[in-house]
Amino acid sequence: MRKNKYECWVIFHIICELLNKQVPERNIGVITPYVEQYKLLRSAIQRPMLDVYTIDKSQGIDKECILVSCVKQTCRAELLKDIRRINVAFTRAQAKLVIVGSLAAALQIETLKSYAQLVVREGWVVPVPDIAMEKEYFKKNRREEKVDM
Repeated sequence: MRKNKYECWVIFHIICELLNKQVPERNIGVITPYVEQYKLLRSAIQRPMLDVYTIDKSQGIDKECILVSCVKQTCRAELLKDIRRINVAFTRAQAKLVIVGSLAAALQIETLKSYAQLVVREGWVVPVPDIAMEKEYFKKNRREEKVDM
């Protein structure tokens, strides 16, 4: 699986909250390791000033707020095992970095393990309710979205 529509949904809602809090869209960037997820995010977001990148295309780009979509829910995520790519993704944020992904997988991937342990230790993990992963909840809430995206 190289795309994750539920993770896309979470990213979409985080962006809505940032925009509602008056963060200019030009100050928000979304990064993902996979081209398939990039395409899914790009089609869901559709904001001309809000940039979406693959990790490889994000090098040299800095934004006030960066959201990283990890996509994978297993520890067999080859691109997430590349410390250079992780470094690029995690260092694009000037003020706020939000990582969206599977904590269980991150704890099994050597390049993410110490970061995952840090966010758990500091209490920075925000779990997504299990109901949000159900297909019907996703479809219902996507249709009822009231934020002007």
